[in-house]
Amino acid sequence: MLKISQKNLPQTPGVYIFRDQNQKVIYVGKAKNLKKRIASYFRNQENLAPDKKLMLARAKSLEHIVVDNESEALLLENNLIKKYRPRYNIVFKDDKSYVYIKITAEKFPRVFIERENRKTKKEEGILFGPYPASDEARATLKILRKIFPFRSCRVLPHHLCLFSHLKLCPAPCENKIEREAYQKIISEIISFLRGHHLPIIRETKKKMGEESTKQNFETAAILRDRMLSLEKIQEKQKVVSRHLKSQDVISITRGKKMAVVNLFRIREGRLIGKENFILLHTRRKTDNEILQRFMGVYYFRKENQPQEIILPAMVKKIPLLAAKLTVPQKGQKRKLIKMGEKNAREYLKTRIKIERTQKRKSQRSSEPR
Repeated sequence: MLKISQKNLPQTPGVYIFRDQNQKVIYVGKAKNLKKRIASYFRNQENLAPDKKLMLARAKSLEHIVVDNESEALLLENNLIKKYRPRYNIVFKDDKSYVYIKITAEKFPRVFIERENRKTKKEEGILFGPYPASDEARATLKILRKIFPFRSCRVLPHHLCLFSHLKLCPAPCENKIEREAYQKIISEIISFLRGHHLPIIRETKKKMGEESTKQNFETAAILRDRMLSLEKIQEKQKVVSRHLKSQDVISITRGKKMAVVNLFRIREGRLIGKENFILLHTRRKTDNEILQRFMGVYYFRKENQPQEIILPAMVKKIPLLAAKLTVPQKGQKRKLIKMGEKNAREYLKTRIKIERTQKRKSQRSSEPR
């Protein structure tokens, strides 16, 4: 059993790392107070969860990294778990292939898809996601571009591009749009990605009337087409709530080796998105622990946070999360959780079938002929 001296442990935020006899990372954790958190593993070991007892039995060394605050500890913990994928941490399956929609902080911001494992220099900006499948993110950008033309080129070119000729980019490279007008488009894109469609429709309708009064009929026609596109998107979205606040509904289902978390995104009473995430190393974990890990990663960026998160079970306080947490026992919210569980089960069945098929194919290909 690993023994440590607690005297030299700092009472500051940070991350701690357990390693086995081969110096392989087997667990990564974060703490608001490193000394108190690490001491808790050795104080009352009989009260530890079964997986923590197994982890301590294998642990041969412990190290820690001090950071300035709790949010930095959360970020570092997430990065180290992605890097090492420790045996006793819950990890996202395929998390390195997740993509985000990014809006940069430039004078004329770019809007583009960025992968989680991209090794090039990161630009400052806002991230929306993660999207488990790049197809979904690309489809969102395709719809978005038809409504709100935007720039996606890495460097502003010296001549008009194809997107500009197709009226899918307002051509800031040729000074065809003022910075203020372009920033207005970016603000509308951010509202759209957050699911706030009604204010955009109302504002577009108002501007369309103003341009018609001024007899700027070409501009009015563009605004009319934009409004109709937004209304068409809204018509396709199922109304699931009478409330107009932003809500996320999280459901969970379990398999032998993995868990699936289903996420419904509800904005202005309409279901605007559904995503499924696979989490591994969940065998000895409780539903609360799995939800805690998922939410700590998914809601780390404030762009993802709704006003309310509806859950099947309560979790501990999550750093930087300001949303109201609700665990309904009946009513419409409970029905949404059950609907999410059904979706998660179907997704899990499909993934298990795919993995079994891939395993059989691999076995056949390795057989001698």
